[in-house]
Amino acid sequence: ALAVIQAVAKPVVVVPPNARIDTARRHRLLVPLDGTGETAQAVQTLLRRLVGDVELDVVALHVFDATDMPAFSDQPGHETDAWRDEFLSRWLPIGRQHVTLETRVGRPAEAVPRVARDVGADVVAIGWKHNLAPGRARVVTSLLADSELPVVLVSAA
Repeated sequence: ALAVIQAVAKPVVVVPPNARIDTARRHRLLVPLDGTGETAQAVQTLLRRLVGDVELDVVALHVFDATDMPAFSDQPGHETDAWRDEFLSRWLPIGRQHVTLETRVGRPAEAVPRVARDVGADVVAIGWKHNLAPGRARVVTSLLADSELPVVLVSAA
């Protein structure tokens, strides 16, 4: 299965055997974004196709390393909102009515599955570069190993 997902350039949906999929309700899609253009563009293309056809709530997630937290000065509430709006318009410009942004501090490979549970996500969609070498694609590896949710792997290569 790993050879297939590394070789295929089209989006691949990996459904764990214990996944429970509720088709009767609106779906919530978690989209981890690392703040790079390639992975964001890959997911944007997929979402533009889905947003009009499927009832979908999109939860974007950005996980900060403790060293790359943005500094908010004298108006944290206003500046946090401005940062959020800028982040979404840059990395996920698909229409704000469908998208919320969650942020966390820590290791993305640990935070993504935890946030997926916390927000009640049905599916995780993530852009990736088809590289499962040691030290690479840690979030993808973590999701494939431990997630009880379907994972959509979208080629950013």
